[in-house]
Amino acid sequence: MGESWDGAGIDLLALVANHLEEGVIVVDREGKIIVYNDTARSIFGIDPRVGPGHSPGQLMPGDMVLIIDNALGEDDGQLKPNSLNVIGIPPGDVESRQGFLAMGEFGARNGEGYLELAPREQLQTHFKSEWKGRSIELLLDRGRKIMNIKVDRQQFTYDYKLAAGHMVILDGETREVKFYQARGYTARGEDMGDILKGKRYGAKGPTAPVPHLRGRNLREIHPQNEEIVQLIEYLQEDKEINSMVEYELNGVPVRCGTRTLAHGDEIIGGLLLIEDISELKNLSTERDRALETVRNLEDRLTGDYRKPPEFSKIIGNNPEFLNVVRMADRAARSNSTILLLGESGTGKGLFARGIHEASNRKDGPFVQVNCAAIPESLLESELFGYQDGAFTGAKKSGKLGKFEMANGGTLFLDEIGDLSLSLQAKLLHVLQDQTIQRLGGIEPIELDLRIIAATNQNLEEAMIKKEFREDLYYRLNIISLIIPPLRRRKDDILDLIRFLLPKLAAKVGKEVTGVSDEALRLMLNYDWPGNIRELENVLERGINLSEGNIILSSYLPHTLQVEVEEEPGEKGEELGMSLDRSVEEAEKRTILQALHKTGGNRTEAARLLKVARTTLYNKMQRHGINFNG
Repeated sequence: MGESWDGAGIDLLALVANHLEEGVIVVDREGKIIVYNDTARSIFGIDPRVGPGHSPGQLMPGDMVLIIDNALGEDDGQLKPNSLNVIGIPPGDVESRQGFLAMGEFGARNGEGYLELAPREQLQTHFKSEWKGRSIELLLDRGRKIMNIKVDRQQFTYDYKLAAGHMVILDGETREVKFYQARGYTARGEDMGDILKGKRYGAKGPTAPVPHLRGRNLREIHPQNEEIVQLIEYLQEDKEINSMVEYELNGVPVRCGTRTLAHGDEIIGGLLLIEDISELKNLSTERDRALETVRNLEDRLTGDYRKPPEFSKIIGNNPEFLNVVRMADRAARSNSTILLLGESGTGKGLFARGIHEASNRKDGPFVQVNCAAIPESLLESELFGYQDGAFTGAKKSGKLGKFEMANGGTLFLDEIGDLSLSLQAKLLHVLQDQTIQRLGGIEPIELDLRIIAATNQNLEEAMIKKEFREDLYYRLNIISLIIPPLRRRKDDILDLIRFLLPKLAAKVGKEVTGVSDEALRLMLNYDWPGNIRELENVLERGINLSEGNIILSSYLPHTLQVEVEEEPGEKGEELGMSLDRSVEEAEKRTILQALHKTGGNRTEAARLLKVARTTLYNKMQRHGINFNG
């Protein structure tokens, strides 16, 4: 390996490398491995010390084979449509790129195996069965990108990025698990296609022998990686390299820093520092898809879009706002986590409720937690619950936490930005594993729930200040919906008044049916920093102060008492009219003002009013407006 690499120095370097969080690979000029630390082994799945463990062996007649594959032939260990013949599934039952769940005994005749197809548009595919007294359960969850094979109470879970296969084998005689697939099967030489052909597999588990890598050529371990080939070529040509790139290594997305190592003036080897970014890549990809969906919806959205009944309590027809409603409706059909962003009072709670009611979890519970309203000392027990005797003052019977209360439904975490860093770490664990432990408990509790989070804070700024975890942000931000403030959709104020006024009047116990023209104009010219919540408060105040059935401008808070520029020839007098009539008059006046400001340009007026051009034309026709400048 060269005179510059002595044994004692290598051992010390390997010892130091194994204490680093990054994967570290050091090679000599020929590409032979000097150091390949434990983190790198873990990132690429080379380390077999995973899971409960099994002995080396091979597939034998009568063994039960359980397989989940989300896209046959894409990145699943060389499986082909005819690979399943050996477990009793005829050729043609599953085609290339199809997802499927399968089980069958090795050596079974055609037609004796069981196959469940898993279409790409189907978020979850699941089936249960029994074999020789053992309970079998297979689940492919495309939303969470996991494959789970459960044998009685043993679970074998495989996380994937784009495509993968997952396999468990039960011994035909003992009925015990004799093989399970784990990440990095290609690097370990455990391709499923080869195992189904009878190739032997190695041992796994805490006591499994670790493959010896020092002295082996790196290209032998990662034969198809262009970056590694290029690094070794640079080393052999005495070229320096110092780069940071993102790519896939053995099917794992990584951020890799590559540089040459020198001893004096002589290049003696190369260093690779690797960080596994598969989690961030998955979340980023899903977020990009969601954003692309939003852009497509914006292109297709027209002014006559009607909200589904689950979102009927969300009032507004502003095009920007309708985009968000329509995206929320689409997002409700998935199981992905949703992050609602927007100022206080914009209606994030209504959106969360609408998403729940439009989802396949609508028959389950909807549990809401305001993370800012509960003291830090109590919030953990409120979320996770506790066992009997967990702490002084705990109920003898223990207590269910909000996570368990929401099981089978939706948990809405409002003001998520106010969570402490320690609780952020625990929430991240819940999102990753879908399990919790009660305070004082030792048994993990499995969950099946969807989390919707909301905040009025800038989480990206909070991440920079180290006040919000970056990994949690990307976990929450798979689908983000930004709810526009009321000042950006003033054309919805009239509809909001029409919706809120009867409810508030009934609450106060007064027959107030409308607002004056002047009061409406003041409202339409105000910026509403408190958004819909402030509008509701202003209306309730006006109802309480009103002496008749009309809210006059004098009943509004002083913050709204500003001069309003009047159109020539119009008086700013108080008009005691019905709400519907006052709304019509105010809408007509607003359209005329917009046309006046744009010199009669209808396209610009529609943009100014934030409505579709066809909507503006319809309203002009209804109000008899024929503006010529």
